[in-house]
Amino acid sequence: MLNEQVEQTSQEGLRQLTYSQRNLATLIDHVHSSVRLLGADERLVSFLRTQAPVQRTELSTFWSRMLENQLIYTHVRLINEAGQELIRLNVNSKQSRFVEEGELQNKIERDYFKFAQQLEAGNSGAFGLDLEMENGALVLPYTPAIRVIMPVDSDGQRLGYIVANLNVAFLMNSLNYSLNSSQLPEVVNEQGYYLFSNSGNLTFGHLIKERREHNLRLKNPSLWQEMTDKIRGFVFDGDSLHVFITTDLHPKNLDNHTFFVLNYSLKDIQHSARDVIGTIKRDFILSLLLVFLVSIGIALVIARQRYHSLEAKLARAALQGMSPVVISDKHNRILKINAEFTRLTGYESDDVLGKKPSMLSSGEHDQEYYREMWEQLNRKGSWEGEIKNRTKSGSIITELMRIQAIKDRFNVAQYYIASYVEITERKQLEEQLRRLSERDELTQLWNRRKFNQELEYQSKLISRYAAKSSDCCIAIIDVDHFKQVNDQYGHQHGDKVLGIVADTLRVQCRSTDFISRVGGEEFAVIMPHTSVGNAEIVLNRLRIAIHYRNDNKVSISAGLSTLTGDPVQSYKQADDALYKAKSEGRNQVTIYSS
Repeated sequence: MLNEQVEQTSQEGLRQLTYSQRNLATLIDHVHSSVRLLGADERLVSFLRTQAPVQRTELSTFWSRMLENQLIYTHVRLINEAGQELIRLNVNSKQSRFVEEGELQNKIERDYFKFAQQLEAGNSGAFGLDLEMENGALVLPYTPAIRVIMPVDSDGQRLGYIVANLNVAFLMNSLNYSLNSSQLPEVVNEQGYYLFSNSGNLTFGHLIKERREHNLRLKNPSLWQEMTDKIRGFVFDGDSLHVFITTDLHPKNLDNHTFFVLNYSLKDIQHSARDVIGTIKRDFILSLLLVFLVSIGIALVIARQRYHSLEAKLARAALQGMSPVVISDKHNRILKINAEFTRLTGYESDDVLGKKPSMLSSGEHDQEYYREMWEQLNRKGSWEGEIKNRTKSGSIITELMRIQAIKDRFNVAQYYIASYVEITERKQLEEQLRRLSERDELTQLWNRRKFNQELEYQSKLISRYAAKSSDCCIAIIDVDHFKQVNDQYGHQHGDKVLGIVADTLRVQCRSTDFISRVGGEEFAVIMPHTSVGNAEIVLNRLRIAIHYRNDNKVSISAGLSTLTGDPVQSYKQADDALYKAKSEGRNQVTIYSS
């Protein structure tokens, strides 16, 4: 009985560690993409050349908006080629803060800066784990750090570096396989010292003298021997179970290995583990509030009858406004625009007077959108929302628009005031960030985060329409012996293999299938309206195609299961089937059977 429990727990532990390994890689890949996006900003190069205060302010504002609520970071800095900090943003969950210029430091002596100097132009790199230092001294309490670094070059000249310090506690908590589990893997370096542990006072013995004794290699030589001999495995010594997996903490840059280790007592062997991940938001309340106050001011002016005519009062208010404004009559014909409207759209008064604002329509909203807008405007007297309009030149811009109805004493609308705040650039940035957060950078397939959302959605559909829904399948695909491919031919060739697998999946699967890369060499496919039998045929076709496209040097294994209303259980079943396919010789498709 105990042997069965040990075997079951060890397999569950290996699944958690595999999840932890690929989830950490996905998170760090996402940071690499975000840092490269920051480094592509033309304002950055301009500031590094001139260091003008105005450009510093613009750049700082952009960083603050982009990194708002990004819990994965603790600091983001811009450092020049001489190691001097030029901008430093301290990020936390409540409020981000820029460090005053007088408090900025020089980092030329730090190991990570020397590492940064070795990076090639256009290539980001990761450095760590080590401990945070300020002004030459370790930060107390001891704070672990991983840094993702992007060099900034222009015309062949190295101008500086973006250095993003990652929140190690956030990263490690995201490695948890299940929301219901408190079991987190310990991270151990090649020398046996702890980089992360559930007991914080065990860590960084190679850097903190009084912790030198906390070394897994010295404490448990037999376990250490197994860990160095095998890529993954487990050791049960009668009192406790140790499950381990070997990984590369920074596969893009470092050759040294790191170990993830889970430790179970006899009591722990009775329990299991599962999944977690995070998001972004933004608002523009100040601009809308200003527009709203202008509208209220106009309404008060009208009510008090202080000007000779209503049209004159509205015109004065519009001309004084800081935002683009359109005033139309009760038939929605344009009476007045202000200079900001002309600047934004290119339309002069002669172009628009007497016409309806619908002349600005971009064609990207359907009639239902405008019907709901007018329904709310008539019911509540105001409407606000996001809208896309077309300028005189034909370009499409995105705006936040507020329409206020001005009513007479009989509560009948006589005029409408529409105010705009342009957000085109912000929407483009949001779209870039959304793509980064949903797409795998290497293959451009959906990533693990998007896969989890789709899996949850499809499971809910199955639960809701159980009587009517057709079959739906989930498949997990793994490239066989991928580590050997990387070791023998290099990471660049490994990336090429993953690209071929991704392209083959795109070609062979249907447009209705949901294809994603969920880990290093692991892919997942959700197949709606597909029986297990048909899904098996598709997967075997994929397996053969991939084998031939790689000159018979690469094969895949796949696990297949029916998707049910329980997404976690369905994924586990497909994962179990994959594990069976690999343990029975690889290069095959296995269907889950209970």
